[in-house]
Amino acid sequence: MASDSVSHPGFLAALAQELLDQYGSQLSEVRILFPNRRAGLVFRHELARLAGKALWAPRIDTLSAWLQSLHPLPLADTLLLLELLWEGTDQADSLEAFTPIGLRLLADFADMDMALANPQEAFATAGLSYADPGAREAFDNPLAQRYAHWLAQAAALYTHLQNRLRSMGYTSEGQLLRDIAMDPGAYMPAAARIPTWLAGFDQLNRAETRVTDWLASQHLLHTRWDVDSWYTLPPAEGMAARRAGDSFRRLWQSHPVLAPQQPVPGRLSLQSSELHTYPLSSAIAQVSALAQVLQERLTYWQQTLPDSDALEQQLRRIAIVLPDESLLVPLLEHLPPALTHCNITMGYPARHSVLFALLEAWVRLQEAYRPGEGFYHAHLAQVLSHPLLLSHRPDLYRNLYQHYIRKNNIHYWHPPAHSQSDDLLAVLLDHAQSANEALLQLRHLYDRLHELVREQGELRDAFHREFLNLLHNRLNQLEALVERQPHLRPADVRGLLLRLLAAQRIPFSGEPLGGVQIMGLLETRALQFEEVYILSANEGHLPPGHRPQGSLLPQVRRQLGMSGPGETEAQYSYLFWRLLQGVPQVHIFHVTEMDETGGGEPSRFLRQITLDWALVNPHLKLHTHLFNQQVMAARPLTLTPQEEDVASLLAHPEPGTGPPYVRLSPTSLVSYLRCPLQFWFQYVQRLQPTEEVTEDPDARQFGSLVHKALELLYSPCKGQLLQAQDLQRLQAPAAVEQALQSAAAAEWQVMGQTDSGRLVLLLEVAREMVAGVLRLDEARVPFTLTGLETNLSHEWTEQLPGRDAPLNIVLTGWADRLDTLPGGVVIWDYKTGKVQERDLRAGTPADLTAAEERGSRTKDKALQTLLYGWLWWKMYGELPYQAGVITLRSSPPQAYTLSLPFDLPTLTQAETTLRELVREILAPGRTFAQTDDLQVCKYCHYNRICQRNPSVRTKP
Repeated sequence: MASDSVSHPGFLAALAQELLDQYGSQLSEVRILFPNRRAGLVFRHELARLAGKALWAPRIDTLSAWLQSLHPLPLADTLLLLELLWEGTDQADSLEAFTPIGLRLLADFADMDMALANPQEAFATAGLSYADPGAREAFDNPLAQRYAHWLAQAAALYTHLQNRLRSMGYTSEGQLLRDIAMDPGAYMPAAARIPTWLAGFDQLNRAETRVTDWLASQHLLHTRWDVDSWYTLPPAEGMAARRAGDSFRRLWQSHPVLAPQQPVPGRLSLQSSELHTYPLSSAIAQVSALAQVLQERLTYWQQTLPDSDALEQQLRRIAIVLPDESLLVPLLEHLPPALTHCNITMGYPARHSVLFALLEAWVRLQEAYRPGEGFYHAHLAQVLSHPLLLSHRPDLYRNLYQHYIRKNNIHYWHPPAHSQSDDLLAVLLDHAQSANEALLQLRHLYDRLHELVREQGELRDAFHREFLNLLHNRLNQLEALVERQPHLRPADVRGLLLRLLAAQRIPFSGEPLGGVQIMGLLETRALQFEEVYILSANEGHLPPGHRPQGSLLPQVRRQLGMSGPGETEAQYSYLFWRLLQGVPQVHIFHVTEMDETGGGEPSRFLRQITLDWALVNPHLKLHTHLFNQQVMAARPLTLTPQEEDVASLLAHPEPGTGPPYVRLSPTSLVSYLRCPLQFWFQYVQRLQPTEEVTEDPDARQFGSLVHKALELLYSPCKGQLLQAQDLQRLQAPAAVEQALQSAAAAEWQVMGQTDSGRLVLLLEVAREMVAGVLRLDEARVPFTLTGLETNLSHEWTEQLPGRDAPLNIVLTGWADRLDTLPGGVVIWDYKTGKVQERDLRAGTPADLTAAEERGSRTKDKALQTLLYGWLWWKMYGELPYQAGVITLRSSPPQAYTLSLPFDLPTLTQAETTLRELVREILAPGRTFAQTDDLQVCKYCHYNRICQRNPSVRTKP
């Protein structure tokens, strides 16, 4: 391990020694303010270590907590702020619908308060900026446009909110800062006027600066900045890394009383450090590489350190920094087993929790409920297939969907009486008629979920335990809201709960002074480590992309003295370089594959290391490490069932006394050939892909819309011999428009809302697709329309090794359309994705499942159409004439048929190939490995579970 050529104690240790030397036994009469609680905790530990005896500790706090303690009014929670703000509007929107706009307004109000800006002038300036055509183009989305509409009322809303808060005895965080900053002496009693040390900060807003100026005027202020002269001195030409000192130079120039009171150290130019960089292909590869490096280091320490206490001391000097918070869970799963404990400083977004996913699916289910019809099947499937529920009652939840909905092709469903036998299911399938009923239902749901995770022994899990605590607190706030607003709708209660939870972070528990420290970059302020591991050192993560909470334009923010993208970049530059001060060992991991969030482009900080830091520090040693990433990724991305064979996991018991059976489909077989792990997630574990009802439908929902519109158009013609005039009649604009509107209402739940720009565009594209199919069919008449959305299925038995009895296999699929020509039936499958004629070419049926064809999308359509033809033959004993695809994406749409003939030898060989494939899937000990084709991962619903980059771009 490299050693520091110039010995420097850590910032907090040096500060503790300075205070001991200056105040001694009078430390209790000193106040010390830090940017976060972790710094205060470590400082207290360092103080006790250096003192070596019991003493009265100084008053240690964060600046924000100390200022809050000075104000007589408590802070209002976010829900109360939203409610009071909404009261000041015309209330044309419901409270839930107003929430996105309200949150943006509240963020802007807080920023203006902290900048001590005049709201009247600020929003007048903002309104002029939004009127600029360039600004409108930059904010060309419905939410920003709606926000611009509120700007005219924003100043009045700000005044209304402050008046209502005062009348209720509350304040907001921004207003609290403004109040104290405008007259600090009035809020600080004489007894509280003691020496105050401001330590380890990286920036101060205008309100905080005004308070510190007042403390300095009273000769009470001492400042200690954890900085380095290399970046705080005026930058030399081309020294981009010194952006880290921008905020300090501006602050010290405008407020000389805050300037450093002692020489700024220059350790970055002198320290002896080893910096290791790891370029890796994907996010999960970073985690695997980190685990391998940590294991090597751990092995070295176990061999060289004298005992376990020394090892523990070494581990607590390690920090793992995650600019990309989504890597937290994979990291915890990959850490070496010998790292028995670690401390997680960063919070984890509640929206990534398993329980949040269940609540979100349940809210969608409730919102799509139709009186007299019941619950929508797609949303019901998401709830019933949730892993937590399946682990609770797999027999009940799985069979409800399979036997009562899917088997009978039910779109809207009323639960049967026996579903009430399970308390949790009874709560899930209840439907509230009022806000109070909705709140009571949520209380019952909370109780059932608490019991569920406790029964399963998972209550100790941090995610579940802490999420349930958050849920309980939010329900208490909603209860107070419903008491004040009894006319709220049930949808408001459910929607508000989701929005509030989505903005929360799940805190972790651990020993703050023990074990490896896992944290975000902001949490590292003022802390000192001997080894630092930084993941996701890519643009977009380090520094993060600019995602402001509010909607004030950057030029408005600059004019009002608020922070903007430039200040955020400077802040993260400081945090990065400060973290490296005095660190002997630095390990930085970054992704090399290009993606839409910055992956593939190394962080500018990495370039600054080689272009700036290495030039001024001769003691810096740079190392680049290359890993065999395929070997690394194979371990966590391959699954082999251990306790049960796949056939048992897939099997469904027949209602009554029937034998179990395995249900497969052409789509599931294609999924297996494309990626066995994808098949495992979707069809074995039944993790259903998310189907959202949104204002901006995705590709899957768009395809459903076109399919539904064509089905509605053709339904009156079923069983008829169609001629040219029939197709011309179907092409009438009124007929097409009615079908599209009805399909949009059924698939998107937006009837009467199809006038937004996004939906208008999508409907126009769908209109062209539908019209193109009608013109295509007009050129193919005459034909008889035999069927629409027709189920094709066949059942047979397979004797599998290790099973006493044969297993029934059911292959089932849905044909979009059946046409009958003089030569026989033609089976059509609509495709909104890209299809070319070569995709329907094949030499033999065996070619479609050959090893060299797996893991790609090239033979998917050919295999599906072949299996549809085989199912028709097995069901009706007659050979189909043709089977093919109508590709809607082509302009105009095209019809392609399978190149294989539908004769007896071909279908017999297809059956042999099919049964071999089924036996392969169901074989005991079968391994489900991840595909090597990253293009498949790009469009996979489960790429987050695999940690494969969903936006990876590969060369054609």
